[in-house]
Order: sequence, then C-alpha cells, then structure tokens
Amino acid sequence: MTPRSSTPARLFYRSAFEVGLPLLECPGITGNVGDGDILSVDMETGKIVNESRGLELRAKPVAPFLMEMLRAGGLIRMAPRIANET
Repeated sequence: MTPRSSTPARLFYRSAFEVGLPLLECPGITGNVGDGDILSVDMETGKIVNESRGLELRAKPVAPFLMEMLRAGGLIRMAPRIANET
C-alpha cells in the first residue's frame, strides 16, 4: 500500500481509530515511499523506516488514548471498559 496523504483530515483520522484502523500523520511520506517498498512502523514513537530505501521518517506519535483504542480493536470494543470506569 502506498501512502496517499501525509496529513489526513481530522474527522477521518479520528474515525479510523474508532474502527480499529491504525493511521499515522507523516509529512513528506508520499515522496519517500513507493509501491513495493517495505516499511517498519512503530505507532507509539512515530518512527517509520523504509527498509527498501534505507530511509527513516518521523510521523506524529499517536496519542495514548488512541493507542489504547487500537489495542482494543476500536471504540465499540473499548466502550464496555470505558463504561465500567465511570
């Protein structure tokens, strides 16, 4: 998959996490990644390594709450835990 945007719209960004889809904001990535490139990604730190080209990029780190949502599999799966905390 080739990155299509370096900065997605805010609503799309948040909605992606709500359905369990990981998403990173990485300015300049579209010019440094192409079809067939192999990437190593650390969602928590924002480190992206293009193994094919020997490049390291930095995305904005994902907020801890959104990482928790991803680990749960999205907002629906996280909702019971949130309800029990209140």
